[in-house]
Amino acid sequence: MPASDYLELLGRHLDAENRHDIEDTLATLTDDCVFEDLALGRRFEGHAGATAYYRMWWDAFDTEVTPERLHLVEPATAVAETTWRGKHGGPFLGIEPTGRSIEVPVILVATSATGSWPASASTGIAPRCSNSWAGSRSRSRLLRRGCRLCP
Repeated sequence: MPASDYLELLGRHLDAENRHDIEDTLATLTDDCVFEDLALGRRFEGHAGATAYYRMWWDAFDTEVTPERLHLVEPATAVAETTWRGKHGGPFLGIEPTGRSIEVPVILVATSATGSWPASASTGIAPRCSNSWAGSRSRSRLLRRGCRLCP
């Protein structure tokens, strides 16, 4: 997939996320998507897992995701540097709402299950894996770690 197509797909995904529209968000993910939240030590698989992951965040925070940079590291791996901003308005992992604002830098690593990106972003097919770290914004640190976090 050309970088411009991946950017278009990422744009559709982030737009759906920012609207908290689960159907449109899932439309940008494959059925076998995997979310590993390394900061929380939790893994979410498939559309049911993705729904649980997004609901966990969306029910607790009125988040908006801002893309900062996109790196196409190799034919099957992309790294997006983003910032999540919002207000803590609902329970989150046993923590009652505080009303406080959050700003969390997040790195998303997306790896295609087939070894390359699909031929077209118009199909709504997205990478198989998405991993995130809270608090890490260093591209060199990511590259030293290898970026291939999903088998």
